[in-house]
Amino acid sequence: MRAGVLRAFGGPEGLSVEEWPDPVPAGDEVLVRVRAVCVNRTDVYLMTRTNIGRRAELPHIGGVDPAGEVVGLGPRASGRVLGERVVARPMIPCLDCRFCLGGQESACERPEYVGVHRPGGFAELVALPARALYRIPEGVSFESAAAMAHSVPIALHLLRAVGSVGPGDTVLIVGAAGGVGLACVQVAHALGARVLAAAASDEKVAAVLEAGADAGLAYDPIDTLAGRVRELSGGPGISVLVDNVGDPALWDALVPSLDRGGRILSCGSHAGGRVTVDLNLFYSQQLRLLSTAGASDAEFREALDLVAAGRVRPLIHRAVPLSDLRGAFEELLARRNIGKIVIRVA
Repeated sequence: MRAGVLRAFGGPEGLSVEEWPDPVPAGDEVLVRVRAVCVNRTDVYLMTRTNIGRRAELPHIGGVDPAGEVVGLGPRASGRVLGERVVARPMIPCLDCRFCLGGQESACERPEYVGVHRPGGFAELVALPARALYRIPEGVSFESAAAMAHSVPIALHLLRAVGSVGPGDTVLIVGAAGGVGLACVQVAHALGARVLAAAASDEKVAAVLEAGADAGLAYDPIDTLAGRVRELSGGPGISVLVDNVGDPALWDALVPSLDRGGRILSCGSHAGGRVTVDLNLFYSQQLRLLSTAGASDAEFREALDLVAAGRVRPLIHRAVPLSDLRGAFEELLARRNIGKIVIRVA
């Protein structure tokens, strides 16, 4: 098979598309012919051997969210049938740790990530545990299924289960033009909140408004950002700030825009994550900081249903062939994308 193989740590220059042995499904594994997979920041962690990519070994095939067709079954595989259209859940919980046993699999102590701890979807074939695969509903394309798999379930868990977002909330999404940001915009809207969106350029703001945000604004000029947010909120401030960027300058500018009792919801730190916290502000305004990095089995299924019903529409920046994998990552790292960059594999 053809596969995008990481041969050297560092960046996209370590990737090459080459011939690779076909995987053979063992035990409870299922063999999937990959039709679509996205490039994600999680793959960047693998390239740089940071965060959850620290344990990665070379050579390696990344790709956390493959979608395709079942073409083979391991000897103990169950629940899947040949020809079925499926998408992978990127994080596979262990089901044995104290959190999984307590019904909090999103906080699993020993998660296995597709494309990080095991070979992923930057290949024509991938073997994955049957329980990591979910049927794609009718009317949902392979590209849309892949584009929702990493972002929409996390957005749903973060906003509803962790942040208790609902009608009456005014939510500001930072980094709103990325995959997770756009998912948060649409999920917050589906939960009944008023949604404000902040992005790096007027072009990205326009795209987020088209995706469903009630109002939007660009970061610059950053020294007026908090005031502009409060003005858009139509009151003393926002009730929820959703940050998947972790930029110190944006943090300093936007935390003061929170109303009393406001919540900060974090699910990423791509810009570094080293921020300063004014505890006097947290104390006087009674603010809360909450975070997550996962979702449950039920939330993954619900996220698929939201996409099938058209209540969430994953935005695809563009789709490119596997041969352009390196270029797709260069575009992601340059932050030129609005939504997901999809790799069409087979």
